[in-house]
Amino acid sequence: MIRNCITFSLLLCLAQLCCGQTTTPIDKTRALQNIKIVSASGWKEVMSDEGRFRVLFPGNPVVSKDVANMTGFKLSGSGANWFAYYSDFGRHAANDETLRNNYRQSVEAIARNGSTVVRQNDIYVLGKLGTEFVLQRAGTTSYMRGLLVGSRFWTLAVDSSTEANRDFSNPKDVQQFFDSFTFWE
Repeated sequence: MIRNCITFSLLLCLAQLCCGQTTTPIDKTRALQNIKIVSASGWKEVMSDEGRFRVLFPGNPVVSKDVANMTGFKLSGSGANWFAYYSDFGRHAANDETLRNNYRQSVEAIARNGSTVVRQNDIYVLGKLGTEFVLQRAGTTSYMRGLLVGSRFWTLAVDSSTEANRDFSNPKDVQQFFDSFTFWE
């Protein structure tokens, strides 16, 4: 499913995202003051000044630069793989409506490889529009979030061998992972 992360980010890169955002940049201090989940028992904080983000993992992740054009952290083990990646594109993100349409088209393109999109919705992190979706493929459920701010794209993903909830909501640990994420510009 990590190929889905790569596909998702590359499709966004190829999309015509050229109208610049004009909001005030979010600095690190503000970002760290507005984290939904600051800590969790047994979870490890990862902060990347280069990647301009912070997130909690349910174990000790390793630095990963093996994904095409993406850098970040991954944690593999006991039925799930956890990813927090970032990438820089040459163009700035478009307005919310254009960005929302590009997110939807990118997720639809991912589904063409044999995955089924079972849920997709808009999310906001520090007032910035992103997307969250759940994909199913034989034996794997993938929970993913993508956020594009300026020319920086962040991807959070959990590939799980556990079946999705009936309503395809995020399991508690996945939601905790997503809610522990923050970024700065």
